[in-house]
Amino acid sequence: SISFQPAMAAGQYYAGTLQEETFPPYGLFNAGEKMGKNGQVAGWYHYYKIPFQRSIVVQVRTIDVCQVVYVAVRGHEVRKGAPDAEAGLEISPGFVVPPNARLQLHRIDSASYEPLSFVPILSVPTGYAGILYLTSVAISTSPARNSYVEGCWHFYSEAAQEFPGLVLGTGLEDFFDSAYWFCSATTKQQQPCPFAHPGAGLLHFDRSNSTAPGTSSSLPAAYERLSAYRFHDEELIGFQDGARLEWRVGDVEGKCDAVRGQSIGEVSAVNISSYMWVYTWPLNASWPPAPSSPPIS
Repeated sequence: SISFQPAMAAGQYYAGTLQEETFPPYGLFNAGEKMGKNGQVAGWYHYYKIPFQRSIVVQVRTIDVCQVVYVAVRGHEVRKGAPDAEAGLEISPGFVVPPNARLQLHRIDSASYEPLSFVPILSVPTGYAGILYLTSVAISTSPARNSYVEGCWHFYSEAAQEFPGLVLGTGLEDFFDSAYWFCSATTKQQQPCPFAHPGAGLLHFDRSNSTAPGTSSSLPAAYERLSAYRFHDEELIGFQDGARLEWRVGDVEGKCDAVRGQSIGEVSAVNISSYMWVYTWPLNASWPPAPSSPPIS
């Protein structure tokens, strides 16, 4: 099963008035027509392709401040016994996942990680192949502008593959198609540059002395928070026998290639929430779908 919160599934972990100020006038944004927000109040949408074989059930649960929920679910069916080319879904241009593929969500729900530790964004056991679809994260740390962003992203296309694997980003912001601390290391008054593009986006960034998220960004500050997303369907990243995706909290000299060494700058612990969407299917057609991973918290 897949359990998610609509705003977080769209990559926005700090919603409400915060997003309205980041993306005026009403917080609307469009991530390549695959997810976004089209209403002043709610209006979250997600065009994720969720394959199923026999049946599917969609359930919605209200939250404390919400008494009414309106949901539209769109999809299509294919005839029983249809060939794989017809029954599978085209996820990436020219790439069709097999009929027994499943969309899975690997979640971290507000967990803390120490400096130089590796955050397990994704872990798929051996016996399953698949492709990455969407990564989104929300990170908070103290103090602002410590060197946590120096951490590299390591992808392992087999569950047993050893460090360093394939480096997908030489820093936090590089992975999300940005640079220099999401602009805040080079712009006037060290301001970030939020964006919502088809492939990636920075939906929130603030620095303040408040424990609550805000919209200002100034230094020195006690806290720094951000949320960002990246789609992978335009640059296919697959795995063949299990997989892992890890982001490191800061890094050491010999960046991306060394486990031990002197840290690059002063690194603080982080609190992180993440949604990692991935398509998986068993290497043996007689096996069941990959087991669902409980959220890390």
